[in-house]
Amino acid sequence: MKPSPHWDVAARTHVGRVRAQNEDSFVIDAPRGRFAVIDGMGGPAAGAVAAEHARIALQDHEDLFEAFAVANRAILQDAARNPDRHGMGCVVTAVHIHGPMIRVAHVGDTRAYVASEDATEQITQDHTSTAADQEAFGLSEAQARALPNQHQVTNDIGRRPRKGVEWIEAHDVMFSRGDVLLLCSDGLHDALPQAILFARLAEARKQRWTAGDLADRLLAEALSAGGDDNVTVVVVRRRYTTDQIVTALANPFLGEDG
Repeated sequence: MKPSPHWDVAARTHVGRVRAQNEDSFVIDAPRGRFAVIDGMGGPAAGAVAAEHARIALQDHEDLFEAFAVANRAILQDAARNPDRHGMGCVVTAVHIHGPMIRVAHVGDTRAYVASEDATEQITQDHTSTAADQEAFGLSEAQARALPNQHQVTNDIGRRPRKGVEWIEAHDVMFSRGDVLLLCSDGLHDALPQAILFARLAEARKQRWTAGDLADRLLAEALSAGGDDNVTVVVVRRRYTTDQIVTALANPFLGEDG
């Protein structure tokens, strides 16, 4: 992959220290400004299949909402043909970067974060019973982590027929020079408290870490914290100056691995 003149990109995915198979997937299409993290559900025989349907749809369709709908139909049809895959699905956070804006489409408990000059924010909301209880009862992060059924997802791709686009969470976010975007599966944000994620993102922006440096550090910290689940991160950092473009063009790996 050739380096993009607009952003520095890195992706890392790891099976973790407990699971036998990686059911996560991701999309990096830098020329088109398309990036995503996908987490499959349904067990080793099906979760990775569902994630692959979503990955293909996101690569083949320009509109994010259309890609989500196509993936939903494909997963349902596959499960109907293969009874051992019944109930499979996936959760997805996908973005399309166009000019100074990020369009975010999201379903489930993968996440998007953005670190800007003004603040570091979690852009997406978790579609889980735990997140709903946390909001309803005003629970702290620590209190919410103690609740049962931490991974009970309330919204997904592939487990039920869908109409319209209301089931897809959508955001438009500014993405300025130097800003850092993080997409991740729950294997990262379950392992690391929100305060640590915010601190790493803010530091990466301030210190101008490469996307690869941040991705490597986050993955290492998640694995050190236990690595109970698959871990996937996609980092996109908007470039500052044309000097960095010249540096990137001299490094054939920078566009893919940061």
